[in-house]
Amino acid sequence: MTGGITLYELVGTTGESRPQFSHHVWKTKLALAYLGKSAESIPLSFHSIRTELAEKTSNPKVTVPTIVCDEGIITDSWAIAEYLEKKYGAEKSLFSSGKSFSKFLEQWALDTLAPELRPLIGPTVYNRIDEPSQAYYVQSRVGGDISKMDAMVAKLSDASFVAAQTTAARARLQLIEDFLTYKKSIGAPLWLGDGVPCHGDFCVFGWYAFSGVNADATKIWESDSLPLVHEWLEGFFKAGLVKKEDLPTPV
Repeated sequence: MTGGITLYELVGTTGESRPQFSHHVWKTKLALAYLGKSAESIPLSFHSIRTELAEKTSNPKVTVPTIVCDEGIITDSWAIAEYLEKKYGAEKSLFSSGKSFSKFLEQWALDTLAPELRPLIGPTVYNRIDEPSQAYYVQSRVGGDISKMDAMVAKLSDASFVAAQTTAARARLQLIEDFLTYKKSIGAPLWLGDGVPCHGDFCVFGWYAFSGVNADATKIWESDSLPLVHEWLEGFFKAGLVKKEDLPTPV
């Protein structure tokens, strides 16, 4: 391979081109867009990742995003970001606010925000993937216990459960709202990075993109109680980093 990048993404059924709903893949897609670099997209289902991509990479535990580039095969969004920074960072940095700051935002999203979003998003994803992928999903998420998955899906129809998750997730996002409030008070652009987007912005936005599969999860981000979070999200579209029509939407 010479010069180009191939990006393996996640969709519900192999053969679909969208929606790509992995929050990890969105980190890489946004990083590439910010750097002005294109990539050939190959969307795969969970099942195809575990079979086709595992065989291609000789890695039975391969995940997405995975890229194929001049350096070979790179898996994991953070490792890909480090590769892109090394190759293109002199032109435009993904870590302009420091690598540690982006790592903090990535870890905060995974450890603090995600636990409140996953109960709404995970069962919705299960309902949108093909049958072979569902079998893998049940095994990997609930140890093969289909009754647990059925119970998780059933909770999506429980208004009190959805309301509780919505409240909890918005409480987690208050940290971002407060930080953006400070940014606005000093006249700084509304990015989590210092004046420009950084990889940390992409790590948090990835969860917004992932939330798109579920209408209730999407509303968490678009609340009147989080006006600057909403303004921050709009900044991605205005900057041309992503198009709204490319994001996942509820069925």
